[in-house]
Amino acid sequence: MRILVYNQHRALGDGVFFTGYYKALKEKYNDIEIDIYCTPMHANALKNNPYISNIYYFKNYYKPWKTVRQEKIIYNVFIQKYWGGALKKAAKNNYDYILDIDSHYNKPNLKMLEYLKNNTSAKLIAKKNPKSAKLKNKNLFDEFTSGYPFEALGINEIPVPELYVSDEYNKKAADYFNNYKKDGTYNIIINGEGSGLKSLPADEIINITNAILSQYNNINIFFMGYNGAGVIEKYTNIINSTDKNRVFLTYKTNVEDSFALVNNADLVISVDTAIIHIATALNTKFIEICGYSTKNYTPVIPINAADKNLYRISYKNKLDNKVNIDDILAKFTELI
Repeated sequence: MRILVYNQHRALGDGVFFTGYYKALKEKYNDIEIDIYCTPMHANALKNNPYISNIYYFKNYYKPWKTVRQEKIIYNVFIQKYWGGALKKAAKNNYDYILDIDSHYNKPNLKMLEYLKNNTSAKLIAKKNPKSAKLKNKNLFDEFTSGYPFEALGINEIPVPELYVSDEYNKKAADYFNNYKKDGTYNIIINGEGSGLKSLPADEIINITNAILSQYNNINIFFMGYNGAGVIEKYTNIINSTDKNRVFLTYKTNVEDSFALVNNADLVISVDTAIIHIATALNTKFIEICGYSTKNYTPVIPINAADKNLYRISYKNKLDNKVNIDDILAKFTELI
């Protein structure tokens, strides 16, 4: 059996979330071949996965969605310019199933799925969502599943995500942390960056950092030095406001560097973002700070996924809308 998993996700964490399924599928079907069609960023997350045969990816990150909607590029140009050879190469394979695990049913996405289905004669399976009821192209899909498309292949529980870090990147991160590691010292990553309400302001990150440093004399704290609008400057200023001998900015990271740094850290404290999915997939202990105050928060990863290594703390309380540092310190003590 051969399947193609179409992963259109632009958010890295959403892509990492599905990585455990490929091992589960291989264990269930010995003869299965799994191909992936995804963004280049997700290709980095999957290229070391031993359960995946081939990866085909879009040429860039935001296109073609934005360009097609705004400029109304006709279908032929759309296929040739943005998906081109990778799409055609994938379509030539004789797939039994194409699983759409993202299910954003905009016009270009449907066109691409139609192209794949017409050129492979595969069953096209997608997750049910509110948009599917209004879908004019509903007959495009052979089957809708109530949860994730993998249910159609008999995988009814969400497997723990899995990432495979290359030896090269893993050694680089291990050597880096070892430069700061003394007997009994723990290296901690703090990430306060996320989308929308998830991001923490600098003063809250400083308060968390200082609270940990004042209570523990054997902790080094690291902020990952990825590029972003004002991110490096923000954390440089935070370091200057704390203990420069125990707080550091790591080397600038690409996706694989991020995996390796999380893999070699003793613990990660992060807002609800890709870093948490990565930590779960690498079985690194973590504390997740959730910024949800107006609704009940149901974690997408099973609470037993990492056993006692996984903790979630809601910080957007009604009184002052601030992080509860006492909660963080209490969980920190349990994990360290």
